Amino acid sequence: MGQQGIVERQLGWMEGACCCALKNGAVKTQLNELDDFIEKSREEWQVPGAAVLVIQNGAIVYKQGFGLRSLNGTEKVDTKTLMATCSVTKTFTALLAAIMEDSGQLSLNRRVFEYAPIKMKDEVVSARMTLVDMLSHRTGLPRHDAVFFKAKRAEDAVEALEHLDFAADFREQMIYNNLMYVTAAHIMSKVSGKSWGELIRTLILEPTNMTTTELHVADARKTDNFADPHIFNIDSKPVVSRPLDDSVAGPAGSINSNVEDLGNYMLMLLNNGKFGDTVVVSPHSLQRLWTLHTPSNPQWAYGQNPGYGIGWCVESYRGARHVHHEGGVPGWRSHLSLLPDERSGVVILSNAGDSMFTEVITYTILDYLLGLTPQAWSDRLTEEWAALRADATQAVERLWQSRIVPSELTLPIQEYAGSFDAPGYGVFDVIYNETTGTLSTVVSQRELQLFHWHNETFAATVLSPDKPVESLLFFEFEKDESGKPNTLIVPFEPMLDPIRLRRVRN
Repeated sequence: MGQQGIVERQLGWMEGACCCALKNGAVKTQLNELDDFIEKSREEWQVPGAAVLVIQNGAIVYKQGFGLRSLNGTEKVDTKTLMATCSVTKTFTALLAAIMEDSGQLSLNRRVFEYAPIKMKDEVVSARMTLVDMLSHRTGLPRHDAVFFKAKRAEDAVEALEHLDFAADFREQMIYNNLMYVTAAHIMSKVSGKSWGELIRTLILEPTNMTTTELHVADARKTDNFADPHIFNIDSKPVVSRPLDDSVAGPAGSINSNVEDLGNYMLMLLNNGKFGDTVVVSPHSLQRLWTLHTPSNPQWAYGQNPGYGIGWCVESYRGARHVHHEGGVPGWRSHLSLLPDERSGVVILSNAGDSMFTEVITYTILDYLLGLTPQAWSDRLTEEWAALRADATQAVERLWQSRIVPSELTLPIQEYAGSFDAPGYGVFDVIYNETTGTLSTVVSQRELQLFHWHNETFAATVLSPDKPVESLLFFEFEKDESGKPNTLIVPFEPMLDPIRLRRVRN
């Protein structure tokens, strides 16, 4: 095969084919053609390493590793290489809630204040919000990721909620939110007296024999088969990057696993919640997770009638029920997809962010599993990615065109340094470096170098979320009556007005 891992032929697969007929007119393709297709796509998208596993009719029929664990080494990816699952973790947290409901410890429909004193800025939401609302992204709270990544403890994130503004009415629309998953897990911990990690391990990982899965990247990096994350530099080349601290992000995106373990997880899900003789979750509760609760924008879906269930994206794909979740943080992308009625699915892990490689592979294999002629996913998504990149680049160019030049600071640059605080967001330090004569700060665990933009505004170059280009984040200082820059204004949350932070220390 020319790649690491193994390919398994099992009953139900045509000899030498990577799919069999689930429908009349099934597409035949050779197993080594699938190898070649994945490898070619990996190279085209400049992904250092990836692993893929496919299940058909309730059996693992393909698993393979591709490429390198790190561009700083020569070790190759295999099917046991640990990588970040990113937001695929949300399927585990949602499943945990369903398991606890099965055991009578909680109800997904009860108001959460009955379990823990969760206080939101909107009193109506505080009084009515349920775990279903939180886990199906329908509270109306936008991401507030600067809070999410800054929190040192889960309690910090939960306590910040009462200060955070909403972008939509309660249950009005889907707005993806990581903080709600951290908060939901906090509630489960309060109810059970156990940490989220303990619950995940004892109620999901152990019953499904996921023996090598780690809950956090720090633990994964202690093993001897872990891949490094990679981001794309200014020249659009992948380079090894520093993994983010996921100690608080846990329930929203910290699980590190491999396709072998995730294969067991998928087998359990496709077997109505049963792994071997062990019932992990009831069929009724599992189907509830896969039921649409919040419709989503069809612009961002590849199937019909898309939306979010409880911890899962749901849609109809080419006539089949499709439940899935993708994930992405700087340096990683993942995608886990199930066709429950066909008892089939595919999972892919990769050690590079900012590409659509995982989607190309996922949807091509789904077409195979459905016995349909594959769509030209590589061509389609390459065009979409290029268009997205062009739009983002033009947006950045318009920002540069709006810059007022020449423009001078009205105060010595060190006068802008200090500590600035906003309720919920906490304290952000703007630091003056005497050696370089520049300012810097940290946002979402990334150190940003600030440069003077114009007037009393500084800017920092940042990687745009979900876009393969660099953008700008602005830091505007507002002077008080004495002429001191005592207010810092930053557009941390794109769906809201900029956040105003007050100086608390020089």
